[in-house]
Amino acid sequence: VMEQRKDDSLFSKRVKAGRRIYFIDVKRNKKGNLYLAISEKRKEKDGSVKRTRVIVFEEDVMKFEDAFNEVVVDLKKRLNKNGK
Repeated sequence: VMEQRKDDSLFSKRVKAGRRIYFIDVKRNKKGNLYLAISEKRKEKDGSVKRTRVIVFEEDVMKFEDAFNEVVVDLKKRLNKNGK
């Protein structure tokens, strides 16, 4: 049995990267449809916190995954060329 979290996430991954924290969540809307929420929370230099979110609806997840994977492959090639 999968336990649902208080924030309505069915599954969540957190990636801490310096001043930024990324959250990748699987959620369910009120109609029962699943969606992917990708959020960024970052601390600004003035101490304030800024949040940004992208929602990918279930019917678009496969297209999003394909495009994302292509972009990551290209980025890795470019990083390898630059010796990073």
